Amino acid sequence: MKRFLSVPAVLTLGLFCSCVGLRSDIVLNANGTGRITLEYRVSRRLEAIGALDGTANRPVVPVSRADFERGVKRLEGLRLSSFSSSEEGGDLVTKAVVSFTRLENILPLLDSGGGATLRREGDRRILRMRFDAAGEDIDTELLALMEQNSPAYTIALSLSAPGNVNLRVTGDREGLVIEESGGRAGFSTALSRFLRPGKDLELEFVF
Repeated sequence: MKRFLSVPAVLTLGLFCSCVGLRSDIVLNANGTGRITLEYRVSRRLEAIGALDGTANRPVVPVSRADFERGVKRLEGLRLSSFSSSEEGGDLVTKAVVSFTRLENILPLLDSGGGATLRREGDRRILRMRFDAAGEDIDTELLALMEQNSPAYTIALSLSAPGNVNLRVTGDREGLVIEESGGRAGFSTALSRFLRPGKDLELEFVF
């Protein structure tokens, strides 16, 4: 079944093929509605891997408008606003803009396992996400190969909202680029940072 890849799911897939990137940009309006722009960058090598292991007919990323439409239809309060797909070099780049009626609606897109949470702290709200790094038992030769082939792929997430947006970081900051500018905060990092043990990361957007 074709489905959305949440941010942690992209990390998991990256640990096996080092050829997936994801950018997510959230814009929250004053009335609580908003949109999330999802951009998947997938190496064509991933398709070759699927063909070799017999999963070519079961893509792991939503590659067509119909895929996204089916995905948002299963989730409350979401609507596909726009969709585009193109090739850049050896990558397939898929970009979709999904509108939401409440910020809670997009939590499954950020983490299909339920690790993305939203809570209140006084008069502010906090969007929390956790990223788990590779396990201690990863093969060192495989690790070196993956790191060699993954530098072009990144994980990035931003949130824009009325008022000030701040980003709290817990965990290893190595390779993490943080941007805070009034009503917008975000981070980006190479996928390869998560290929090594001990690189767990927890982020909290406070707005």
